[in-house]
Amino acid sequence: MMTSQRILFLSILLALPGVCALYAQGQPAQERRESFIRSVFHDFETEFYSESKISGNLRLYDYYRLNNNNGPHDANAFAAGGDLHFYTGSFKGFGGGAGFYTSQSLGLYADNPNHYNAVLTGPEHHLNNLVQAYLQYKQDFILLRAGRQIISTPFAGPDLFTLMPRGFYGLAFSFEPFKLTRFTNQH
Repeated sequence: MMTSQRILFLSILLALPGVCALYAQGQPAQERRESFIRSVFHDFETEFYSESKISGNLRLYDYYRLNNNNGPHDANAFAAGGDLHFYTGSFKGFGGGAGFYTSQSLGLYADNPNHYNAVLTGPEHHLNNLVQAYLQYKQDFILLRAGRQIISTPFAGPDLFTLMPRGFYGLAFSFEPFKLTRFTNQH
């Protein structure tokens, strides 16, 4: 029967050649750490930045409602605006996005201020809004998103009758087990 000291000695004796071979073939610990950090940053840069996207739209909206033959209930507005979106690439499944929207009055219906409708540009004749700002995790057929986002369901949607869509704060979960089948839950 072997004593614990003999077992420890034999374990060290058997492990020593393997450790020496690894050290001789590999790099010192500091270089291994630096190499690991460089590879992580390289992966981050490759996945995150190279897959990032910027997109946008320009829009014009002419709102003219004639209710009473140029009477007190008529309303009109004309605005130019647009949106700018930034989507990050994915790093280990994590990413995010942001969407900024603007609507500016062009003053084309300024001849009768009583008929001005603030639905497009607000009472100050301009609107600016960060409608989307979210973080998400996406892996294969699962998506989990949290933050301010535009959603489209039978009960709530972006409501695009103006230049400024409606964003919602919340948590969204989407599961797509098959190509044409998706289950979505938003809260």
